[in-house]
Amino acid sequence: MIYRIHHDDQFLTFEIPTREVLNKLGRAYPFHINRSPIEYAEVWKEPLHIVFRPPESSTKDVVPDLAEVDGELFISSRAYDVLKNVFDGHGEFLPVTFEGGSGYLFNVLTIAEKLDGLDSKLTGYDKHGNLEHFGFREDVMGEIPVFRAEIDSFQGIFCSGMVKELIEENRLTGVYFHVDLANPVGDSYGTAQ
Repeated sequence: MIYRIHHDDQFLTFEIPTREVLNKLGRAYPFHINRSPIEYAEVWKEPLHIVFRPPESSTKDVVPDLAEVDGELFISSRAYDVLKNVFDGHGEFLPVTFEGGSGYLFNVLTIAEKLDGLDSKLTGYDKHGNLEHFGFREDVMGEIPVFRAEIDSFQGIFCSGMVKELIEENRLTGVYFHVDLANPVGDSYGTAQ
């Protein structure tokens, strides 16, 4: 089964300060606002300093093991030890620092459409042409540990059931999983039928 990874708002979330990106990567590499699958390892010469802050509904003042924000995935040193071998080959571990620690932003570079992994039978639009729902071909994407998709403008991070189990078994904090892949907020929303 394929899941969408969502940030657990009980934990702190991260921001990438614009000034930090400009100072260390330059104007040509707007990592903090460009979600396109671009490799950054060549220009990422030193760790970016990110800032953790509480979301509105936060109940814990704790930096989580994992944090997902608009297609970017923070990975703590502890989570890195668990996920490194599984995620290798599907993106880049870009080093970051934050007050009290260090970790990585995992830049997911595996894209469903490049593998012909989008399922056209599960993809639909409303009468105005707005995307309503989408899905992936399990036979193609089901074993891919982590990936993104162009259909949602690279905003979501998707994972296999094996990755979900690995994160849960190791009690990594900060994220939860949802089977409604097109739902950007994770929680159920809309009208009950």
